[in-house]
Amino acid sequence: MNQFIIYLGFIITAYAVITNDVIQTLGTFLASNDKKMVAAMDVYRQYSNSDAFVRMTY
Repeated sequence: MNQFIIYLGFIITAYAVITNDVIQTLGTFLASNDKKMVAAMDVYRQYSNSDAFVRMTY
């Protein structure tokens, strides 16, 4: 039983550390690429209503 509690504690701690790192990494990535994402969306919006976009997709 004692060994089970040790393993369970290790697994819970590892999960907490990994999820914390993922959240911090995603936050940094999204913050650093904020302007790039806006530019990509602008390009998409520019071509999404034009005939050129329709011709490219069909």
